[in-house]
Amino acid sequence: MATTELEVIDTAIKIGLGSLITLAGTFLVTWLNHRNDRKKESRKRFYDSLELISTNIEETTHASLRY
Repeated sequence: MATTELEVIDTAIKIGLGSLITLAGTFLVTWLNHRNDRKKESRKRFYDSLELISTNIEETTHASLRY
């Protein structure tokens, strides 16, 4: 069966739109993952510093109550 110019253009447009949708989806997923990683890193640093501070307070309280 012979393909016409219209069928070729139609197929090219469909392929192009499919690739644009894939590009947009990939960009969105990557952006969301990066944003969530930054939040996770920030929370981890906060809780690590909170744990360090509580450890220092515990050592100071123990030393002051011992003497």
